[in-house]
Amino acid sequence: MSLCLSCGLCCDGTLFRRVPLEPGEGARLGPRVRLSEGDGSLVQPCRALSERKCGVYEDRPAVCRKFRCLALEQLETGELTEDEAQELVSEALARRRRLAEVMGFEDEVHALSLARAQAAAGLLGDEATAALERLSRTLFFLNLTVQR
Repeated sequence: MSLCLSCGLCCDGTLFRRVPLEPGEGARLGPRVRLSEGDGSLVQPCRALSERKCGVYEDRPAVCRKFRCLALEQLETGELTEDEAQELVSEALARRRRLAEVMGFEDEVHALSLARAQAAAGLLGDEATAALERLSRTLFFLNLTVQR
């Protein structure tokens, strides 16, 4: 089982809001993805992601080809077993689910986006703040820096 196919955090809006593209990539990908109007970056969650599978995998942007989270790197070098890496991903997904529950949303990525905005404005409740902090720590341990 591929770690990336069970994760998708780098493509589903959990980790990144926008992904920078190299010149010409936006035009090449066209309507298969959603681009920001300001800088032409790839807007997350990626429209090409479906059930944790990339619909433009063979034609994906250079930054997507190069990206490796720490868990994947350690899995590839043998520092983590498949089970250990999968456990880290499962924990992150469970914590994101919990945040959505606390926020009262089914859409986990929308809940996360709203929680980040409310936290930045100092408007997030205690339980949601705690859930967001737990998720952020888990993502940090995966070495997947959340962009705010």
